[in-house]
Amino acid sequence: MKENRGDEQLVRRMIADDREAFDLLMESYYPRTLRMAYLISGSYADSEDIVQETFIQVYLNRRRIREPQYFERWLYKTLTREA
Repeated sequence: MKENRGDEQLVRRMIADDREAFDLLMESYYPRTLRMAYLISGSYADSEDIVQETFIQVYLNRRRIREPQYFERWLYKTLTREA
């Protein structure tokens, strides 16, 4: 899984309470996380709920991100726990 340098900067901005950066990250990762949630749950409705809860947890726990360069890995772990 290759980490994106632009995403790392967005994550750093999000950690610093930049709501626009969070919105951009969510927009970027939404299709992939929805696909992954669907593969886990087998239900489109459940996968939408899983992704919504995942992004809520991302926002609420953004200051716990210690290594912004590994955000994608952290995001998918969070999604897996939510599922």
